[in-house]
Amino acid sequence: MKALILANTAPKYYNFFKPLADEIIESSGQVEFAVDSNVSYEYNKLYAYKVNKFSDFFTGHILSELDLVLAEKIQKKHGLWFINTDADRDRYIGSFGKKFVQNQQHYFEMLVAFFRWLLKDGYHDCIFYENASNLFSLVAREVAEHFDTKYFGISMSRLPGRIAIIDDWREESEKYCCFSDVNLSEDDKEYVNIYLKNISHIEPDYMLNNRLNEVRLIDKYLNFSKIRDVVEYTRISMYSDDGSYSIAFPILASLKQFVRSINRRITANLITYDSNDCDQDAYYLYPLHFHPEASTSLLAREYGSEFEVIRNIAYSLPRGRYLYVKDHRSAYGYPGINFYRKVRKLPNVKIISPFEDTKKLIVSSIGILTLTSTVGYEALLLKKPVALFGRVFYENHPGVIRLEGFRNIIETLVELDSLNENHNDITNFRFISSYFKNTEEVKIDYNNKNYDEQRIEAKKLVDIVQRGW
Repeated sequence: MKALILANTAPKYYNFFKPLADEIIESSGQVEFAVDSNVSYEYNKLYAYKVNKFSDFFTGHILSELDLVLAEKIQKKHGLWFINTDADRDRYIGSFGKKFVQNQQHYFEMLVAFFRWLLKDGYHDCIFYENASNLFSLVAREVAEHFDTKYFGISMSRLPGRIAIIDDWREESEKYCCFSDVNLSEDDKEYVNIYLKNISHIEPDYMLNNRLNEVRLIDKYLNFSKIRDVVEYTRISMYSDDGSYSIAFPILASLKQFVRSINRRITANLITYDSNDCDQDAYYLYPLHFHPEASTSLLAREYGSEFEVIRNIAYSLPRGRYLYVKDHRSAYGYPGINFYRKVRKLPNVKIISPFEDTKKLIVSSIGILTLTSTVGYEALLLKKPVALFGRVFYENHPGVIRLEGFRNIIETLVELDSLNENHNDITNFRFISSYFKNTEEVKIDYNNKNYDEQRIEAKKLVDIVQRGW
């Protein structure tokens, strides 16, 4: 195995992917890292590995005709939408530098050239990263496909203690949604049955120990890791790095994130939530999403403004029906007080506290409307219908109505009623059996600093990849 591992400033990413690199090397493989910038190199402390920095490549490479041909081929398929995943983050914390804003087409082409340079000679036969979710990884995945290089996108599944290994984010639903009988062992069937029986009390692994839920600034920022990051970002910000497009000025981006957190804390104290009358109201449930996040900026890219989504639903409601807009536990306050005021002015809309029981709200609702939320997945398992705006792994479930824009919302709201009995326990058992069959028993916890424990999970992953390759 000759692996290329991508790395950026994703929090605590290194706790798993550095042990993974060591495991591959110990298994007689070869490993190099590719990073977007010196910031990512320093943040992940990759001093012991061979590292290819896009920011260094950017300053010394002249685009060739072959670079431009491949870039044009990718752009014909996807436009420049891959940039939107990073641009969405820039809208919130201002991470882009001025040069990138003025030369986005050129940076895109240079990223294509960077991965073409890394992969064209066949030195790397696979890439490891999370599910392709940002400009850097999405371009890497497309160039890898061009050179028949395997892309292993590692992400936590919704099933506890299991991961999904995704090659192509566009085909996730086809991989997981199978509604014929799936061949499982008796132990695996028991896992599926227990999971479905306890779905009302289970949270996905990625929501456990999630510091995004914390709004207390002292707890969130006055800790050693944050102070260390600020010191590192200050040092790195002392010199110019034209190719460092994703975080042009690390300390400035960090300060903007801090200011955003202060504004969130202020807004959180000003929000007035409506009373939860779910036992009396006839309502549809709309869960707010966390921003910025790839699931919205990539898989629901046409719906960048959640207010516009909510507004279109609100003015389409049948008589006597409400829309419950449930705030996000990891994002409440971030949209700003004006967002909540605008939503409150819409007819028959109630804003529900993020700390209300989501599963209870699902069960008492007529159905769910969502962009890409896990709430939609949970609703299906609780046998409630879902109207889906974006793309997500459960989109082929028979309890889902796919929306293509805002024009047919009125008809969709009526149709949600008729879907209440459209799927049953057998459908959900087959669905989760298929999902289980296409996930793997590996536990990823980026907050786990125990190197030996991470090596155990990394070994499981390497063994799985080598067996299935």
